[in-house]
Amino acid sequence: ALRILSDTPSHRRALTAQGLVPPLLALLSREGQDPAVLGAGCRAAAELTRRCGAPCAQQLSRHGGIPQLAALAGHSLRPVREGALAALANLCGQGFVRPSVGGAGGVALLLAALRREPSSPQARAHLRALCLCCREAVNRARVRAGGGLDLLLALLQLPAHRESHPHILLALLAYFYDQAALDYLQARGLVPALLGQLLRLAGLPRGAAGGAVPPPPPPPPPPRDSREAASFDYPPERPVPGEEQPNESSASFLGLR
Repeated sequence: ALRILSDTPSHRRALTAQGLVPPLLALLSREGQDPAVLGAGCRAAAELTRRCGAPCAQQLSRHGGIPQLAALAGHSLRPVREGALAALANLCGQGFVRPSVGGAGGVALLLAALRREPSSPQARAHLRALCLCCREAVNRARVRAGGGLDLLLALLQLPAHRESHPHILLALLAYFYDQAALDYLQARGLVPALLGQLLRLAGLPRGAAGGAVPPPPPPPPPPRDSREAASFDYPPERPVPGEEQPNESSASFLGLR
């Protein structure tokens, strides 16, 4: 019922305001829970966090939902695993919880899911969440340590992920000040990959001496990220209502240090 009621942004805001997050987390944490109920609960969490707002993300964070979802994302049952990981990916739309998502193992879970099923229906959402995680220094280090640079570079060259290429390029751009990462990417073929992107956008055949060809139809523009998705390394001067404020335990740079 909760999953069905979470069908619109206004309904999701109302459910959050009425305190549905703590009971849902209590249901997911109950020992010996029926697998069918557990799977339904994870799907409800994924739906409730769709286009996740700051109040919902804050409640999940305060009530221990992030490590709980991360643990469920490694469950043996596919409905439980997919629902929990979808909820974690949705939470990545809120910058102030992304360091916590990464700290709970979310970056490693997203990398594993993309390696395991790069063409699944959920892969686009997982890839977007991984790219958003690259906006904070502490998560960029986790992506690099988990072999994520190779994965991003490989997906950048796959036509099947063409709609996600803008997100991947922005994620790689975040490593601009990381010389070790840039050297690694250059050794793995970053320059030819970028050249291929430029030639495609210009409508030029790769490796041809000249002669333009009609460019392929452009992919639909990716949805614009909301203000809340900005890097938490630079918190906004006017925070979103209900948003946690940076402190020594949550700031990405301090955590990385």
